[in-house]
Amino acid sequence: MKTRYYVSGIGYDENNEVTDYEMDFGDFDTHEEAYELFVKLQCRSEESFFTNAPEVYELLIQLEECEETDEEISCIDVKNEWWITNPNYKEEI
Repeated sequence: MKTRYYVSGIGYDENNEVTDYEMDFGDFDTHEEAYELFVKLQCRSEESFFTNAPEVYELLIQLEECEETDEEISCIDVKNEWWITNPNYKEEI
C-alpha cells in the first residue's frame, strides 16, 4: 500500500448539491508537494475556476490523503479544504 495526496475540486449548486463538475489538480507523493499546490491555487483569481462551468455556484477544493493499492484508491483523510463561490454566478429565473 502506498500513500498519495490528491488535490481536486468538486462543484456544488445553489442548493448545496454536488454537480457533475470536477477538477483534478494533481496527485503527489508527499503532503508538502500537494500543500504547495493547494496554497498556489488560493492565489488564482476566483473567476478562473469557473471559466468552463458558469452554472456552478461553489467549488470545494480539497487536499486528500489516500491509500493506493493495485486494486483501488481509498481516500482516508481530508487534510485541507477551501470553498470558492463563483463571483459571476447568476441564478436562473
